[in-house]
Amino acid sequence: MSVPYIKTKRLYLTLPDPHRAADVADYFIRNRAHLHATMPTRPPAYYTTSYWADRLDEHLQDFRDDRNVNFMVFDRRTDAVVGTCFFSQILRGPYQGCFLGYSMDGEREGQGLMTEAVRAALKWAFETLDLHKINAGHLPDNHGSAKVLAKLGFEGYGVAPGELLLHGKWEDHVQTRLLNPDWQGRFE
Repeated sequence: MSVPYIKTKRLYLTLPDPHRAADVADYFIRNRAHLHATMPTRPPAYYTTSYWADRLDEHLQDFRDDRNVNFMVFDRRTDAVVGTCFFSQILRGPYQGCFLGYSMDGEREGQGLMTEAVRAALKWAFETLDLHKINAGHLPDNHGSAKVLAKLGFEGYGVAPGELLLHGKWEDHVQTRLLNPDWQGRFE
């Protein structure tokens, strides 16, 4: 399967080559404080070009191995990285699902860009990967993420106590799921 390139009205999503590592590092440096509450503690190397050169290469291998799809979201006008959208822990067999995660540049929030990016990525994942379900969780007080997921049709099914370790504390997460109404069963 070739590396996806998904175009929307204002954005494009792809798995960039390691030559874009400086752009990806810049995104995380710019948004370090903004994303702090929702991301696990990261080592200083996480914010370097060399770290991202290695990671982008790993992302491509994970995609080829049908394990994870780690899209970077680019502004079509400026070609800058403005977000992430990823499908992790892809499981086949009787499960046929994965977990969704995403982030948006703090300067670009409130413009509908995250909904635009995730909507396009979901369509691609359901059609191309033929997943039956996509799970997504968010912190109970992350109202922006809750709003994005609700707009996209995700339905809540509970709260997982102590779901993720963030900054030394086990945090609860609201659990949501979206089912693929057109699942074909191509990868059973």
